[in-house]
Amino acid sequence: MEVSKQDATPDGQELIQTVVSLTGLPEDWIRNELVQILENTGQTSHDDVTLDQLREAMAAYLEGMQADFLAENTAFSE
Repeated sequence: MEVSKQDATPDGQELIQTVVSLTGLPEDWIRNELVQILENTGQTSHDDVTLDQLREAMAAYLEGMQADFLAENTAFSE
């Protein structure tokens, strides 16, 4: 799947499969993680997830990870 083309609009499953395969991580594990990340942002239908929705879900996930990391480091340094 070519995600850089403006006219290419992959369906949700194709998008998820592409991300899974590009990570190089165990496919079952990363697919489950992606599905959980999407569900945590309210995206329950993976068949029609868009690239923008996936980006938003991943940004929310990373922001949460950063907040957790900062909270742990702040508590540790006190």
